[in-house]
Amino acid sequence: MLVTDQPWVHKESLAKVFAFLQVREKSIDHFYHTTDASMKNRKVFLKIHTATAIGLLCLVVIIYSCHDPVQSQLTETERVAKLLQGTGTPWAIQSVKVDDVVLDLYTNFNVSFKADGKYTTVNGGLLWPASGTWTFKDDAAKSIVREDGLEIAITDIMDNSLIISFTRTGDTVFEGGRSEAVGGKHVITLGR
Repeated sequence: MLVTDQPWVHKESLAKVFAFLQVREKSIDHFYHTTDASMKNRKVFLKIHTATAIGLLCLVVIIYSCHDPVQSQLTETERVAKLLQGTGTPWAIQSVKVDDVVLDLYTNFNVSFKADGKYTTVNGGLLWPASGTWTFKDDAAKSIVREDGLEIAITDIMDNSLIISFTRTGDTVFEGGRSEAVGGKHVITLGR
């Protein structure tokens, strides 16, 4: 197996070293063909540039061989949990679709996920309890399960964007002449 096939090898750095070696080779070739220095000076020049190039290549290999690839690789649950927790800024609602219809529900809702498996919400209403616990359904980290048993699919997650979906059962709940919660498949886009 070649060194470049290793997962810890930083291919961009190696490309820069090889580009440097090509420039050095061209300068050596130029020196060799365009000067009338003695053969002894040419050999010394060639040795210096060769030693420099080999030294740089060895330095790159040594630096990246000290890197522990296993330690830096996160499992999928660790990666998604880290994204869910973020920097502590809560996920704020941006849009809601219920059965593919955009609705103006759950205004000012936000949720924060904690490393200890707890969550807190603001303006969760009937959609989401004010606090509770969550776990991943499995190691794929494609969905979480709240303590009340509701499975919430993680459709997409990035640093500042989260799309979740779940089905809320039950009738539409009205409060003050306004719908507070509706039943159906919810697709919620949250952002930071």
